[in-house]
Amino acid sequence: MVLRVWTIELGDNEGKVHAVPEKNSLYVRNWERMYAAHKVRRIDMKTGDELATYSIRAFTSNLTFSPERNAIFANTDKRILLLDAEDLSEIERWDSRVPKFMSSTLAVGNVLAMRMIDSDVVNVYDLEARTVKRIRISEGRKVRKDINPDTFIACCESAGIIYRVDPQSREITELFSGPTFSSSAVDRETKLCGSVKVMSAAAGPH
Repeated sequence: MVLRVWTIELGDNEGKVHAVPEKNSLYVRNWERMYAAHKVRRIDMKTGDELATYSIRAFTSNLTFSPERNAIFANTDKRILLLDAEDLSEIERWDSRVPKFMSSTLAVGNVLAMRMIDSDVVNVYDLEARTVKRIRISEGRKVRKDINPDTFIACCESAGIIYRVDPQSREITELFSGPTFSSSAVDRETKLCGSVKVMSAAAGPH
């Protein structure tokens, strides 16, 4: 039996919801028809109450946590914003050389690994130098967390390949090659689950 506890409006268009159980929170990016109405919101997971909001006033392609999980990076079509995870106050912003319309982003040390859907390029944005470098791999959609905090996982669904990528040295290691897959997810042990295989980011295919 499913019990409806509460509901909340996400705006004119479908918003993206990020569940963070350890903070008892849902983080939502609203898509509205008017850019001035776009917001990032923190919602209480149990009650549906709005705990914090930030008027971002721009199309927000995705949200991702900082490595310490005490702040959130918000990618817009013009800039990157770093927001406090508790009250969503702005900590810092980056306006220079920001890759636009990235569909998947991951914070890895002092860089952001950023990817556009079905692209064969991963953009690595250096938060300190405010520069971007591009790493070319097979076409894919997602960048995923690795067990090594200094590297990330790049999923190339249409090619059936999963890589480990070092954003500093640009070294690319193939972890898995097999049938194509349509989606992927990471569990708490940083194991990748695809639609056709289950594989570990540490040891390759199981």
